[in-house]
Amino acid sequence: MLFLIGEFVVVATAWPFVELNEAGIAFVRGTRTKVLEIAECHLAYHWDADQIHRQLSGLTLPQIHAALGCRCSYQTKLPPA
Repeated sequence: MLFLIGEFVVVATAWPFVELNEAGIAFVRGTRTKVLEIAECHLAYHWDADQIHRQLSGLTLPQIHAALGCRCSYQTKLPPA
């Protein structure tokens, strides 16, 4: 499903709180945070969702869990961005 938000086109995904922009990059819905950034925090620093929440305080735990789940499920399908 496509949505036009201002000048941006976003695509809804099966994951709540995650959307793709017109370039196919996955973002946390309503933020400028890329799903990849959250996944990198988990992989590079070995942070769990609670630690990511403490470091990226603008995100909710459900948003973080959705981003991690989306990235793990579709890591071969999502562009690295």
